[in-house]
Amino acid sequence: MGLFRWLRRGKDKTTTVEMYATTEAGRRHLVGVPYTLPKDDQEISRLDFQHYMLRYTLRGDYAAPIQRPRRILDVGCGTGRWPREMAQIFPDAEVFGIDIADADPKTEPPPPNYHFQIANVFEGLPFPDGSFDFTHARLLSAAVPCARWPQVVSEMMRVTCPGGWIESLEAMPLRDGGPGIAQLNDGMFQMCEARGIDANYGVHVQELFRASGLTNMLSREILIPMGKYGGRIGTMMATDWLAIFTGLRGPVTATTSMSADAYDQALASAREYVNTDRCRCVAPFILCYGQKN
Repeated sequence: MGLFRWLRRGKDKTTTVEMYATTEAGRRHLVGVPYTLPKDDQEISRLDFQHYMLRYTLRGDYAAPIQRPRRILDVGCGTGRWPREMAQIFPDAEVFGIDIADADPKTEPPPPNYHFQIANVFEGLPFPDGSFDFTHARLLSAAVPCARWPQVVSEMMRVTCPGGWIESLEAMPLRDGGPGIAQLNDGMFQMCEARGIDANYGVHVQELFRASGLTNMLSREILIPMGKYGGRIGTMMATDWLAIFTGLRGPVTATTSMSADAYDQALASAREYVNTDRCRCVAPFILCYGQKN
């Protein structure tokens, strides 16, 4: 059975999340899924901004030593910015993006070799075994409960062909961010815990990769400055994280004992601190990739 025929068959079996709720803060969130961040136009803009920032900081869209992949998969593709770019970088490859909801603003036509499908990785990826030469996932920590991570990695392994590569990039909580960011982190941790999510889980993805039998692995922590002291990239990182915390205001204040006023004060304190000369806040990321035998 060809991959496109399988995709058409899989669409009938995939649950589509269509329900949204608007929080007190006026942001639109998905209902019935663990995902913590909004799904609205503001978040689309932030995700695209974040993509360009990471591409600039990491000097590219990927780290694994892929050469001429035939098929590429992005799990949790968000706005589709990453797989669209990969489709342009590798015009001879078929590039697929899946996400639980369609957040692609469709402001420009996609490359002809890019394909999007709504799918829930918790229900299994809608592809045959060994379909892809490169399987990629980025920043899933806000969406995947701890208990589900082994299943996610197992599915990524299943759809990757022997000799293919799997890559993950996960964000970790901010460090050394002053009292305001410490309060925001605490609220985020409590909200995530209520959803079964560990905001620190990124460090364990490499362990799951290793336990899955991946070889030729590389894993490293990348520390990106956040705040004025970090120059252009520090300012970009601060813009991104402050937008993240703004988007989490509704879920945090609805789930924890932190009031809206206390949250706003912490956010204002964080915004002020990252623009001071004493700020030395860093945003950690865990990059990991390996090859399937």
